[in-house]
Amino acid sequence: MNPLTCSIFVDDKFAEAQLVENIKKTSSIDVMHVMKNYLELVEKIHQRTTDILFISSHYCEILQNINQPPFVIVIDKRTASTDKRKRNLYFDVLTTPIQEQNLCDVLSKVFKIANAYRTSNETSYMVSEKEMKYKMGEPMRGAEQMFIKNGKISYKIVFDEVLYIKNVGNSLQIKMVDGKSFYYRSTLKKFFNILPANKFARVNKSVVVNFTKINSFQNQQVFIQDEYFCVSRIYIVRLRELLRLKRS
Repeated sequence: MNPLTCSIFVDDKFAEAQLVENIKKTSSIDVMHVMKNYLELVEKIHQRTTDILFISSHYCEILQNINQPPFVIVIDKRTASTDKRKRNLYFDVLTTPIQEQNLCDVLSKVFKIANAYRTSNETSYMVSEKEMKYKMGEPMRGAEQMFIKNGKISYKIVFDEVLYIKNVGNSLQIKMVDGKSFYYRSTLKKFFNILPANKFARVNKSVVVNFTKINSFQNQQVFIQDEYFCVSRIYIVRLRELLRLKRS
């Protein structure tokens, strides 16, 4: 099994050194790039050359315009502010100074998802786009539910119980009202085409939300439960219209 690859863009040199030192101890991750400036970050992130990106929190806004970002692990001096303002842009967060156990815990989550795609006997809620298409038959936009196969069991996903769908690594995460998440390989564009138009809307290149679950919408930001998403300019007019029709 090939190791995962990672890039690092961290302006804390001590944290950068900690990451490189600890990752080199593993045989499961290769360090491909230690980026030195913002232009190099822009180039590499658009090339999608690695599986994991370690990045300082104040740089992660760039990910809003990336169709399929890698697993993004934010490096920050604190957790609370990052969680509230930017949690939709990253997979997980590490606070500095980086503890080896905390790094291991975060990487274990990445491996759990990545390895599920590489093995036929998956144990988590994963499904490929091919499997989804087979179970659903050519699903039509407007369907109210779908089934995701996991081993010999098929799990029903009721679209009305979905909070949002977003790119996570090289896959999509379907986040449910009850907090459960389902993952599978597909593009956001293809999956969006099967969702009921009277419930779902894109808010940026990486996120589709169930707009019936939006708690508030202000300053080009939508809030769903305790999560926050930025709304891109190209989608904001449509979203406002949908919310207006919802209220009427």
